Amino acid sequence: HVNRVLILNMPRSNIKKEDWIILAQRSSDVLKIYTSQGIADTWAMPNNSEVVNFGIPLDILTDEDITQSEDVLIHDTSMLGRQLAGQFQQAGLTCNLTPHFHTLEDFSNQVKKHKVFITTTLNGNYEALCAVACGASVIGSNSVIEKSPGITIQNNGAEMLQTVQSLLSTKQDIAANRKYLEENYNFGTFQTKVTEIFNKKIREAYIA
Repeated sequence: HVNRVLILNMPRSNIKKEDWIILAQRSSDVLKIYTSQGIADTWAMPNNSEVVNFGIPLDILTDEDITQSEDVLIHDTSMLGRQLAGQFQQAGLTCNLTPHFHTLEDFSNQVKKHKVFITTTLNGNYEALCAVACGASVIGSNSVIEKSPGITIQNNGAEMLQTVQSLLSTKQDIAANRKYLEENYNFGTFQTKVTEIFNKKIREAYIA
């Protein structure tokens, strides 16, 4: 019982329809936890499921020591990131590219040095929300579908520079954005709900 829980924290990718049908059938009696309504909608498997929004640890991702001394930080592990970085640098922008972050503290420190953060990774939805907490204007591409203040979704590479330049001329209301995260992606609420779900599964296992 306890093991029959599936946590889905990324949108459904380009999985073949027949493979998705098989997965839906095999997981029909498995409790599915989606980490946002948008992610749940992409999977289209509403039966036996719950939505528990991402929890953003605002105590770690604080709004202190935000310098934003450089323009753009890109988190990307593909050729796209290098192409974008080159394009931005040719346009006279300061731009840094990173393939990974070691810890949340490392993520926070790097993001706070930049005005705009771009994520193209599979875990982009969570990263985008975390970057908003750190005061950045965020551009989500590829897997990002979360709609939150501070996040702009841009999947057209040809328009990326224009989007960056527009955001560089716009100042984020960091306090208001963090309040939105506190109300909608509260880490304490996330912990409480997930704990309740697993405690319920444990009780069911004992009864069985």
